[in-house]
Amino acid sequence: NLFVVYKPYSQNPRDYFVPDNELPPLVHSGFNPSFIATVSHEKGSGDTSEFEITYGRNMDVTHATRRTTHYGNSYLEGSRIHNAFVNRNYTVKYEVNWKTHEIKVKGHN
Repeated sequence: NLFVVYKPYSQNPRDYFVPDNELPPLVHSGFNPSFIATVSHEKGSGDTSEFEITYGRNMDVTHATRRTTHYGNSYLEGSRIHNAFVNRNYTVKYEVNWKTHEIKVKGHN
């Protein structure tokens, strides 16, 4: 598993998850392979443009509990609440400089 580590003697269920600083760089930075954008403009329409993108997501909640058998073996029991938080949206305003090909964040809510 990408996010789970084996620690048989840990008392804290959080210890069964890989620490954030050990996650792969793309995951740690919030990369989402399902999101990509292409930005273009009409020639002669100006040196800069502004636009807004609203990002939205639904979030699940995962609970993990460390269990122990009567033989002393430990295991992790998990449960998930699908769409525990929905429509967690925010809007970001961007400015594109067409001469330098730079995109800057102008603000967000």
